[in-house]
Amino acid sequence: MDGLYNMLSTHREAYNFIKCYNKKCQIGIAHNFINFKRAPNGSVIDRKLKRIIHNFYNYMIIDAFNQNKLEGHFPLLLSYNRPIHLNDKIDFWGINYYYRLHVRFRMNLKHPFDLLSISRSSGEGKSDLDWEITTVRLKFSLTRFAHIQIIKFLIYNMLGFAN
Repeated sequence: MDGLYNMLSTHREAYNFIKCYNKKCQIGIAHNFINFKRAPNGSVIDRKLKRIIHNFYNYMIIDAFNQNKLEGHFPLLLSYNRPIHLNDKIDFWGINYYYRLHVRFRMNLKHPFDLLSISRSSGEGKSDLDWEITTVRLKFSLTRFAHIQIIKFLIYNMLGFAN
């Protein structure tokens, strides 16, 4: 978490430096979004764990820019909460969405869960690069990020969409 904090701090300093020389320059971050699902035949614990991992991976960095703090919690393993002044230090987000992972809980503190890539038989077919095509997931991604007014690019299964 300290490494991520340092990366975000460096982004802030680079943003300030670049804007000093070119105020019109657009500076953003490409963020990889993963759709986490409960493993097939999974338990209630898998569903709760999926939600924790989903929020941790997909929203922690975006929330850091919105809340001016880097915060991550993973029960029994991690609790991190540190202020970081990032407000207005990003001009756009690029959101990448390529795949989903299934989460399965394990009774092991060293490795508390498995992330499984399960054959994609659902959806609307596959791209020529074997990525799942599902407009439901695309709609979900866009809806979840609707409150962020500065999404500039969405990369979905290697297909690019601007604004």
